[in-house]
Amino acid sequence: MSKSFTYINYYHKMLRKFNYIRFFSLLILAIISYYSVMFFINNYNKVKKTILKNGITVITENNNSKLAGIVIGIRGGSIYEDAENYGYAHILEHLLFKGTKTRNADEISFKLSRGGYQNAETSYLNVLYYSQQMNEDLNETIKIYFDMLQNFYIKDEDFDKEIKVILEEYRRWENSHYSRFAQFANEALFNPESGFSHVPIGIEDVIKNATLEKLQNFMKQKYTGSNIVVSVSAGNIKHKDIVKLVEENSQNIDKGKINNTKEEPVFNYQKLPYAFKKDLKYNGIIIAICFNANNFSKELQNKKTKLYHVSSIFSNIVCQGGSRSIFFKKMREENGLIYGSYCDPTFYPNNLGFYCVNVNTSAESAEKVYKIMVDEFIDSINNIPQDLFNEHYNSAKPSYIIDAEKQNNYTTSMRKAFRNQEKTMHNIHYFTKKEDFAIFENISLDDVNEFSKQLINDDTRPIILVFSNSEININPDYLKEKIANKKNEIYGKAQ
Repeated sequence: MSKSFTYINYYHKMLRKFNYIRFFSLLILAIISYYSVMFFINNYNKVKKTILKNGITVITENNNSKLAGIVIGIRGGSIYEDAENYGYAHILEHLLFKGTKTRNADEISFKLSRGGYQNAETSYLNVLYYSQQMNEDLNETIKIYFDMLQNFYIKDEDFDKEIKVILEEYRRWENSHYSRFAQFANEALFNPESGFSHVPIGIEDVIKNATLEKLQNFMKQKYTGSNIVVSVSAGNIKHKDIVKLVEENSQNIDKGKINNTKEEPVFNYQKLPYAFKKDLKYNGIIIAICFNANNFSKELQNKKTKLYHVSSIFSNIVCQGGSRSIFFKKMREENGLIYGSYCDPTFYPNNLGFYCVNVNTSAESAEKVYKIMVDEFIDSINNIPQDLFNEHYNSAKPSYIIDAEKQNNYTTSMRKAFRNQEKTMHNIHYFTKKEDFAIFENISLDDVNEFSKQLINDDTRPIILVFSNSEININPDYLKEKIANKKNEIYGKAQ
């Protein structure tokens, strides 16, 4: 009896030990499985970057989309041009689609457009070639782009035709008074040597006199591996496979040196705080007041900062919110002096930038419009009423909610490819729409008023630009006095 009891007792002890061991084994297995799954999830969507031996940077991001987005960025925009080749970066953007030694223009256009979208653009900093296609077409798309970059070929007669097309684009640009105003603003704001005093479309005489040989030499200098970034966002891709594909198809691209501007962008204060340009082609007047935003331009162009969204609300309240804006009500509805007004933050490398307010009007109304602009804008600083803030905040809220819900495949891949491109080339990070909304929800009236005060701090040095077909009387001291009075109101006379 005692022996039998001893065996049973021993059996129960062993069973309990076995259960403990099984429990802890299953627990350890569950923990390992959890971290394995989390590691897979984190690495599945992780942005990965590799720099090839020839200097090309390859960025990939895996997502669950059936569409692939690809952006080929060249650090070779208009700021890297000299006076003798102003516009070459833009001309090359056109020419690369005209054919290669093995592909004609029709084939390139057809194959790059299979995903429904392909385009290119030239800015001050970059030339971007981008498209969206089905995941299964991604490899061929990469091969086509690198064929264009290394083997572009165009017949003389086709070259002449494309130059005519570019000249027509230039003339259309020139017929836009806002385009000419942009050119004038750059000339006024920047030293000529900095590369920012001309716009990316170029200069008519330079475009007319461009030759294929000159453009090929320009491309050889600028389109080097150290200045090329390939950004891909697609579903079910492996970073190493994309790296290998780019490596195999870029054998003839030299590493070269990173393109540098002749001079860092420097604001030309010799002509300021007032600059005027007479333009007989324009039947009207543009008045702009620009505040130097160097101290906070990095935040203004970065969607992950609250200031980006705060500045947007302030702009809508004062001058960009259509019929609900202060400018619209005061200058259009009450006085019939303008058609519309705009608030445009403009950014440049090295965290340089302006926050500009501009309106269109006539010569006879210019002086009155200028004074109302100054009065209303300066008065709005640190003085936005709660009900006006609520109106514009609630008006903007639905667009954030709608955008947050628009996470469809068509936009996701291209958006992510552009985001990773910008973050790599210029350290600019764009949040998803849901993250945008989370920041937006925490914005208050105090945030908006605090932002407005930054526009008149000691470093902003406001600038008045007038683009007109006739001489007008604008007094820069009127703005200066209003700002001084506003500072006294906010900070006291010691300021």
